[in-house]
Amino acid sequence: MFGHWGVFNIPPDLDKLIEAESGKPGPDALRQATNDFGNAYYDGPQPPVGHGVHHYRFRLAALDIPSLGIPADTGVERIWQEAVLEEAELVGTYERDR
Repeated sequence: MFGHWGVFNIPPDLDKLIEAESGKPGPDALRQATNDFGNAYYDGPQPPVGHGVHHYRFRLAALDIPSLGIPADTGVERIWQEAVLEEAELVGTYERDR
């Protein structure tokens, strides 16, 4: 599975993510893991042209600890090795035809 974005230590009172959230500086910045493109921000769907429908999984985890004490350059999959209590998943599809 390819990781496009990993966000962690989301405040429990946050009810939405701002469009184009991208690691803004300051105390309110979201912690973002390094994705499989090698970036610490969201990289959207980029399936090869004519490659057919790709499935994109959006996963959300509830933890049994207040926050993760992992380095900023942690990869996306490392987040799922931590203290996950519950998780939810939504699957979307996308295809590029040109």
